[in-house]
Amino acid sequence: MLPSWWGDVRQVMGGLPVALWAAILYAESGGRPDAYAGGAEDSVGLFQLNRAGGQGTGYDADWLGVPRNNASIAKRSILAAYQEIEIGRAHAELQSHVRISYAVFCLKK
Repeated sequence: MLPSWWGDVRQVMGGLPVALWAAILYAESGGRPDAYAGGAEDSVGLFQLNRAGGQGTGYDADWLGVPRNNASIAKRSILAAYQEIEIGRAHAELQSHVRISYAVFCLKK
């Protein structure tokens, strides 16, 4: 059975593969919205947003403890990293197609 917050987070993370953001949040917090890493780190919530200089800076710990809020902030960096990966993959595929086309062109000569 999925946790009660799953639908909210899934809605916020729309456009990103579920396997990607789910793996990150389970690695960060074990799927616990109330997860807290104290001390100098001061990280809060599902995605462990760091309030001491990280993505959680300027946000109240209780607000970050709400799964929808935590996900909305985390999505920015996850989306940026995912887009970089996709751009890199598309570029690599394009290079591969160019190499194949050139090889075919050379063979036809």
